[in-house]
Amino acid sequence: MFGGFGGGQTANDGGVGYGGDQKGDQKRLVAGMKKAAKQSTKEDAATTKILKKINASIQKNLAQHCELDEIDLSDCNNRKYDALDGLIDTDDQGRVKSILADVFRNQVPTDWDKRQALFKQAFDLTNTLASDIRLAALLGDEEDQEAVLYWLKDFREQASAIMERTTENGWTKEEERDVHFASKVTEVADRAIKISKRCRKKPEEELIMVSFSERYQSSLGPMRFDTVDSMTNHYFLNKVPTAPSTLNTRQLFKELTAYRTALPVEYGSSCFVRVVNNRLDLLRVLITGPDGSPYANGCFFFDVNLTGSYPKTAPAVQFLTTNGGRCRFNPNLYNCGKVCLSLLGTWQGPGWVPGQSTLLQVLISIQSLILVPDPYFNEPGWAHLMNTPQGDAQSKNYNRNIRKYTASVAIEAHLSSILDKRSPYPEFDSVVKKHFMEKRFLIEKELETWAKEDRSLAVTVKNIGNMLSRLSGEQSKKTTSRSKRKNEPIVLDGADDRPKKLKPNEMIEIDIESDDENDKKPSATSGTDDFVDLT
Repeated sequence: MFGGFGGGQTANDGGVGYGGDQKGDQKRLVAGMKKAAKQSTKEDAATTKILKKINASIQKNLAQHCELDEIDLSDCNNRKYDALDGLIDTDDQGRVKSILADVFRNQVPTDWDKRQALFKQAFDLTNTLASDIRLAALLGDEEDQEAVLYWLKDFREQASAIMERTTENGWTKEEERDVHFASKVTEVADRAIKISKRCRKKPEEELIMVSFSERYQSSLGPMRFDTVDSMTNHYFLNKVPTAPSTLNTRQLFKELTAYRTALPVEYGSSCFVRVVNNRLDLLRVLITGPDGSPYANGCFFFDVNLTGSYPKTAPAVQFLTTNGGRCRFNPNLYNCGKVCLSLLGTWQGPGWVPGQSTLLQVLISIQSLILVPDPYFNEPGWAHLMNTPQGDAQSKNYNRNIRKYTASVAIEAHLSSILDKRSPYPEFDSVVKKHFMEKRFLIEKELETWAKEDRSLAVTVKNIGNMLSRLSGEQSKKTTSRSKRKNEPIVLDGADDRPKKLKPNEMIEIDIESDDENDKKPSATSGTDDFVDLT
């Protein structure tokens, strides 16, 4: 019934989004990529010169000033620590913080080789700042997302992943070079973090308040990407029982390591990835449905297989959340699991650009171009009805069915499987729990609205409410048995946004994570005897 492919929602006779002159579009796309790469190289060269010049100036000034030994290091608030004017120009202070933060924020392991000159100057300048407690203030706080130290710490985490990776056949020369570079990153970061702790000011007593959105990002952000030992039910495991020998595992692992920060984790919609340790070609993806769409708050799973020639060729992607082949969520997502997207070569339009396109682009396309507010218009034959009374009415009816699928298959089914310890995707259990708990109030309000517009959802919505309460109760019991965490924030928005009065530094703990599989198995959920198939 549906043709469909992944594209944005702009009407044209050839479909949605990527219709038109495929060859011409692809040529322009490749030309644009080359131009951007050339411009990036030019900017790196200019930044390298700036960092080198500033570092040389600071080194000269340090040699002319009093030795650090003359300062009492036990007093981190000594006024002499703030005397930066004689060490670095006022204008350069801001430039140093901005440039170093940008360099460390925008790095990805796949770019390490071609940006060596820039990284060398960035490391040299960072070491200079870390050599003097007065200059260390420019590195900022490791918890401040605008600070140099925050992104250097993130850089170190990616470097540690490279260093910790093992291989049965030993390292190649290229991999040894990666490890050497990663060790340099770790060395620089450790030194910077160490001195920053020495000059850190005593925290003022204050009540920390954050929004649900900030809490969600803080809680689930670290769970973006991880490796697992196995996925015995992976869709492509039987089709490809062994990893292709031609797969460039070095480059692939560096690409995947960047997912620790590159994957979008937002309150509105997020993307999480797991990969098998000894099978980097097998991945599983969880995308949470965007707010404001008929997929809102649902959990949608995909299995991915990377060919031996990746990234020269596109990956294979299988949609898993189909209720055993009974639900078609989108014109682009078939009930058989096929994903229609021009990047994957499953529909017309600009396709995969060998050596340039990435799996991350595919995932973002699914999240932003397929899971949209009005998926009805993704169908090429109906795109011309957009912004018409007839099209609006048909789109509303289409969304009503998708909402039913989302509520029963992408929310209720996952909750019941986790509560009954029978999850088909255990590698994501902790993520799914946190997702549902962090967005519990929004989910309940959203579902109530859906049920008012469609009374057939009433029973499903009630079941979901009961299961959310049950999950919350289980997590609360585990939380009370733990010691309180330091600096845990109070979440203000939600069902009750009135702040509670606390003593200075008194915290409320909201901890929903638990991977304890030894807990007593809960009883069956009331009113949910018949569950849908998650596969």
